[in-house]
Amino acid sequence: MGTSSNFGNMFSAAAAAAVLPFLPMLPSQILLNNLLYDTSQLTIPTDRVDAEQLRAPSHWDLRMIRRFMLFFGPVSSLFDCCWDSG
Repeated sequence: MGTSSNFGNMFSAAAAAAVLPFLPMLPSQILLNNLLYDTSQLTIPTDRVDAEQLRAPSHWDLRMIRRFMLFFGPVSSLFDCCWDSG
C-alpha cells in the first residue's frame, strides 16, 4: 500500500507541476505526508501471525505488487485531480 500511495502522490505532483506555474506541494509537505502515513503503519509489526506462516513464510508475488502499484497509483491521482478540485 505504501508503494502505491507514494507512486500516486508523485504521479499527481508531477502532473500538477507540468500544468501549474508553482509547485503543488513543498518537499516538507511531502515528507510530512509520508511521516503521517508511515505512523499509521506502526501497528503492522505487532500483528498476530498464523503458526503455519511462521514455519514457512510465503513469498511475495512481485508482479502482482507491480500491477497493483501501476494501477492504483494513477487511479489515486485521478481521484486527487477530479474530486479534490471541487
